[in-house]
Amino acid sequence: MASGHRPSVTVGERLETAVVIIKGLISLPTRNPVRSTTEGLIIRLGQNRLGGNVIWVMGLGRQTHYYAHLSDFGAFETGDRVRDGDIIGYVGDTGNARGTPHHLHYGVYELGGTAINPFPLLTATASQKGV
Repeated sequence: MASGHRPSVTVGERLETAVVIIKGLISLPTRNPVRSTTEGLIIRLGQNRLGGNVIWVMGLGRQTHYYAHLSDFGAFETGDRVRDGDIIGYVGDTGNARGTPHHLHYGVYELGGTAINPFPLLTATASQKGV
C-alpha cells in the first residue's frame, strides 16, 4: 500500500474474524511493508499460534486493529504510538499460514472483541476519522 493511497478492498466472508483481503497484498514477496491503517497505540506486538507474528493497534474510537502472519515487525514496540501509514511490519506466512502465499490477515474489533466491518474505516477520509 503506497503512502497516501487507499487500497482497493474485498471484504471476506468469514465475518466472525472480520477477515479483509487487501488486493495487492496477496501472493507478494515477503518483506512487503504493512502500514498502520490508523493513528493509535501498539497494545500488543508478539506471536500467537494462529496469527504467528501479530500486532494489535488501539486506534481512534478505541477500536483494535489486528495484523497477522507478518514475516517481521517494523521499528515499533508495545506502547509506541503510530500514525496512519507508518510501516509496522512486513507481509509473511507465519502462524497457521505457514507455507501459504505471503499475505496479511487484518481485522478490526470493538472493545469486548466484537468484529466490525473495516471497509468504512479504510475508505474514510481524515476528517471522517476525526483527525
